[in-house]
Amino acid sequence: MSAELPRPACIDRLRALATSERPRHLDLSALDLRTVPIEILGSDIVSLDLRANSIQYLPTWITQLADLSSLDLAGNMLDELPSTIGELGSLVRLDVYGNNLTRLPDSIGLLRNLDSSESAETR
Repeated sequence: MSAELPRPACIDRLRALATSERPRHLDLSALDLRTVPIEILGSDIVSLDLRANSIQYLPTWITQLADLSSLDLAGNMLDELPSTIGELGSLVRLDVYGNNLTRLPDSIGLLRNLDSSESAETR
């Protein structure tokens, strides 16, 4: 009889991406993630909550999430956003408060749907 090993809390949330349930809103907050899980690639997520983790960089493939309208990256360890962030044309809300950002990429100006009241907060 073998004991079941404990799984990180995000495993079950990511497993839902492979099922017919395919969540449109994915909360991966406060899981001590160091990277953005590639398992979300190819999904039709509209809301991605990655706040309060230990993420140091945002992969450029994040811009392939064409339906993404809300991206919460608050409270991570980001020094910069990818220069391609402006390709997230559906993005309405971007929260980067509490990171190590000192500037935003020029392409942020391409995000025409970004709500200015909740847009790109830096420290």
